[in-house]
Amino acid sequence: MHTHALLLLLSRIISISQALTPLLERTGKRLNELGAAYVQLRNVRAMLFLETDKLDLSSMVVQKLNPIVLLHHLFTRAPETMPSPHTLMQCSVVQYAQWMDGRPDREVLGVIQGSVDTYTNACMKRGDKEFSPVYPFMVALLRKEAVQHTQVDAK
Repeated sequence: MHTHALLLLLSRIISISQALTPLLERTGKRLNELGAAYVQLRNVRAMLFLETDKLDLSSMVVQKLNPIVLLHHLFTRAPETMPSPHTLMQCSVVQYAQWMDGRPDREVLGVIQGSVDTYTNACMKRGDKEFSPVYPFMVALLRKEAVQHTQVDAK
């Protein structure tokens, strides 16, 4: 992610927190009482500062993030040759976001897997000797999610 985009996203996350604080104070609540959505927002903020080569499936920041949110963030660290899911589906970001609403995680993960597979095939076709630094982590996370969804389906 480019520094400017990173700072802009960070600024917006901080602005959301600052805007919510006075509204919540009127009701006697605090930010940490907002639940899962706010926890995800805080974890995205923490994720922004992790170096790609420091990503680890056992990291607390990684474990606390929704895998689909995390995978979508990782596309910002991926090379341009790895198509984002909305590009693969040939739709706008807004259309993709609307498509994701109400879809099962397995289906969204399938599209993300398709993007990663497209990148893998392009690298192999070009004869690249190595993959992007973010690639192994994305593959590992997708495998982990596939196993978890298989176990849930088996129950």
